[in-house]
Amino acid sequence: MVKIREIMCKTVHTLPKTSLVSDAAKIMRENNISSIVVLEQGNAIGIVTERDITQKYVALAMKPSAAIGEIMSSPIYITTPDKDAVGIASVMKQMNIKKIPVMDKGKLIGIVTDTDLIDGFVKALSSLSRDVEKSKINKAQYYQKTQDLLDNINASFKRTRVWHMFCKTCSRKFYLQENDGKMQSDNCPYCGSMDIDYNKG
Repeated sequence: MVKIREIMCKTVHTLPKTSLVSDAAKIMRENNISSIVVLEQGNAIGIVTERDITQKYVALAMKPSAAIGEIMSSPIYITTPDKDAVGIASVMKQMNIKKIPVMDKGKLIGIVTDTDLIDGFVKALSSLSRDVEKSKINKAQYYQKTQDLLDNINASFKRTRVWHMFCKTCSRKFYLQENDGKMQSDNCPYCGSMDIDYNKG
C-alpha cells in the first residue's frame, strides 16, 4: 500500500503566526501554492489557505496589519511519513480538509494534499496494469488486486474516526486518528506527553 512518504511534497513553505496576511498571500502567489504552514517554536500549529484569506481576511475586510495567526485553521491534523495513504484520505474526507502537514521526529518534513493522494492511487493502479503487460500477473490477479485496493479504501473510510484531543502538559489541542478502535498514538505530537485527553472545549 502507498505510504505518505512516497507521495508527499517535501517543499513546505512556512511562516510564524505573527506574519502579515499580505506577506502570506505574496508567497503563495510567487510560488504558485495554495497554503502555508504556520510554525511556532518549530511546531506546526496551524495552516493558512487561499480560502482562509478570501473568506476571512478579504470578506471580513480585516485591517492591513492582520496577522496569519488571526485567520489560520488551528488545531490541525498532523501525519507521519509512514502512514498509509488510504487512512489519510479517510481523515481528509471526515474532516473536510485538503492538506495535511507531515512531521517526523518533531520536524516538519513535508505536506500531503488531496491531489497527492489521488496521484498515489492512480500510480498504484497503473503499476498493476504494467505488471499485467509484463506478464508478472494475469488478468484475473489484476482484477483481484484492483478490487482488493478499492475494498481497502472503502473499509478504511468506514473504520476511521478522528478525535479532537487536548494535552494537559503543553496545553495544545490536536487531532488523533482512530482505526478499528485503536488510537494512532498515545502521545501529544508536540511535546510527547502521554497526559492527553479528549478535548471538551
